[in-house]
Amino acid sequence: MSHYTRRDFFQFWRRLAPAAPAVADGETHAEAAAPAHPTAERDDGLPGYLRPPGALAEALFVATCDRSHECIKACPYEALLPLGEAYAAAQGTPVILPETHPCRLCSDLPCIAACPSGALAPTPLDEVSMGLARWSEENCILTHGDLCTACIAACPVSPVTLWTEGGRIVVDAERCTGCGMCVYACPTAPRSLTIG
Repeated sequence: MSHYTRRDFFQFWRRLAPAAPAVADGETHAEAAAPAHPTAERDDGLPGYLRPPGALAEALFVATCDRSHECIKACPYEALLPLGEAYAAAQGTPVILPETHPCRLCSDLPCIAACPSGALAPTPLDEVSMGLARWSEENCILTHGDLCTACIAACPVSPVTLWTEGGRIVVDAERCTGCGMCVYACPTAPRSLTIG
């Protein structure tokens, strides 16, 4: 049986709290957030990123995106980051890193509305598809006999697209948006959920 400290508990839930950038007088949230965004850089040779809601097919997205970063500035949760120079032709295009910057599935999808190039196509919230959550039992706390439903609690889709069944996490492939909130909430290292 695993034992978690009070510190572990608070660190876990602090990761789930939405963070809004500090705003100076006369400054908008987007203006405050714009300079604070790091670039997403490849550190292990794997892409490890998702495209924002409404993204066109990859090759068309890369060709269409004007790299204005208007979608990045519009995201109230700072979930979008520009790809760094290690990504060559895709450099500067927006991505979501589910382990650190998951999509919060804003009801009005401001990233799409802000896109001037059409690389993010208007998409109804219930039709957003960025990927599919995939569960791996090897590291999951639940399969080792301890109670953990952090991924289920973090799912922003209503009703949730994850549930437990027979000591396993089940993902509803028809309704999962691939937002990455379950990955972000997962307390294991490596994470027991990925988006594919």
